[in-house]
Amino acid sequence: MGVWQQADHILIPLLDGKSGVAQVIEVPDRPDGAALLAFTRRRRDETEATAPFSLPEIIAIHLCLPPDDQAAHWPVVGFEQIPAIRHIYPLKKHARNGFADLTPQDPAIVEAFANAYHGLYPWDGFPDPAFFASLLLEPDVTPNGIKLKADLQT
Repeated sequence: MGVWQQADHILIPLLDGKSGVAQVIEVPDRPDGAALLAFTRRRRDETEATAPFSLPEIIAIHLCLPPDDQAAHWPVVGFEQIPAIRHIYPLKKHARNGFADLTPQDPAIVEAFANAYHGLYPWDGFPDPAFFASLLLEPDVTPNGIKLKADLQT
């Protein structure tokens, strides 16, 4: 059973000591505790205040499994109004069946994705070099600031 509630802002740890910011969009009644999260472009530390984000800040929306120690590892740092994501994600279609048709992302994959998005892990670091791009809402748009394996080798 998870500790997330709808509208919570959570921090996802990054390799540089900062955190990526996500928001809980929906908490379906699932035995695995997975929740639908909207991942944003934001990067912050725990001392910064939460603030609502706009649709252009959302980079991905996925059903995610909670980490083993959810409260400590991905802390809830506040809550804010949820953006009108129905314009970019067919929430109602999936919500009707409790998101049973979606495969939840593992926390390790989510953290690797967040680090790759912020240029702290190679964007092409998985066996399928397009894997992280496939997680984006706009997979054909390469994010600014990403690093490839060749960029991170010194």
